[in-house]
Amino acid sequence: MLKRLKTLLLSRCYVLEKLPEDLGLLESLEELSVTYCKIRDIPSSICKLKHLREFDLRCCDQLKKLPEKVGSLKCLQVLDVQGTSISHLPQSISLLKALKIFGFKSEDQSIYT
Repeated sequence: MLKRLKTLLLSRCYVLEKLPEDLGLLESLEELSVTYCKIRDIPSSICKLKHLREFDLRCCDQLKKLPEKVGSLKCLQVLDVQGTSISHLPQSISLLKALKIFGFKSEDQSIYT
C-alpha cells in the first residue's frame, strides 16, 4: 500500500527510538527526514531504497553509526548527519557518487559541503 510513497517526514518525533526494519520495502521513497528523534541506529534495509535522494538525520543525538552498505544508495544526493553521535563513517560512503550535499560533525570539526 505504501510502495508508492515518495516522502516520509518523521521530524521532531521525540519518542521515536527505532525505525522499522521493513522500511526498505518503501521502494519509491525519495526523501526521508528523521530529524530531532531519539533513534539509536538505522536498519540495514534502508540500503535497499534505490530511489532515495535525500536522507536527513540531523540532531538525532543518540545515533552512533550508519549502515555499512550505505554506499549502495546510488541516487543519494543529500546526506546530513550533523548533531548525531556518529564519529566514523562507513568506507562505502565513498561510493556515493551522486552525493552533492553532505553534513557531518565529528568532535569539534564540522564538514558541510
